[in-house]
Amino acid sequence: MIETVELPVGEKAALGIMFQGCPPVVESFAENSSSKLCASLHRGLYVHKLIVPGLEISFFQDSEQLRETLNVYRDVAPKFLVLSDAQPEERPTLYSVSLPSGKLKGLGFKGFPPVITTVDETFPLAGVLQPGQVVDRYVVPSRDVDFSLASGGFTNTNLARVMQETFDAEDRQLVVKYHLPQTPKSQRSSNSALDWDSFRVIWPTWHRMWGGAASGRDAKRRAPGDRSGLSYGAASTASIVS
Repeated sequence: MIETVELPVGEKAALGIMFQGCPPVVESFAENSSSKLCASLHRGLYVHKLIVPGLEISFFQDSEQLRETLNVYRDVAPKFLVLSDAQPEERPTLYSVSLPSGKLKGLGFKGFPPVITTVDETFPLAGVLQPGQVVDRYVVPSRDVDFSLASGGFTNTNLARVMQETFDAEDRQLVVKYHLPQTPKSQRSSNSALDWDSFRVIWPTWHRMWGGAASGRDAKRRAPGDRSGLSYGAASTASIVS
């Protein structure tokens, strides 16, 4: 059974829900829990996804990552939490970004699988998509497009070509993730709940061993754009979406 609940806006404590485990699961409810949430949820439900405008975050690694993410988006509305009795797969955290229709200039990819290398300041999703993010898949349901490693030929040039062929679709989604850093280097994260640089706050837990403090909105994190020491497979010429 899948439950989708709309979360209230405001301080994270207003939820009154205790999450525990890896992946996060509903453990208990506080006295200040929303009566609507209590009626919809029960102990033992696994968190599968958080949905906010223009973004879906799935496969949370643990309850700490979930709590930090909810705190980042506490003032964003509407937002929905998707839960189920079924335990999620063990996968890296994925960020599914809704792309606007029209040609997207200033977004560059390189490698196999494609890695974002260039995000021009004039790009409409600058800050949402950032250099260093690894593309997991490109999906356009209305065109029956689901391009990923499983499709074959998942290179930067082919991704740029498919995106150009579907530039006018209104339901495009680019799904990205992060590789495990090999070289420690930290940088202060954003303080703004509405700043898309908050991706720095919601990396999977294993990034924290290089990132300094374990929690808090001002905790130091390695910036997504910092690719020091990272290797993404075969080198190739960067492809720019135009």
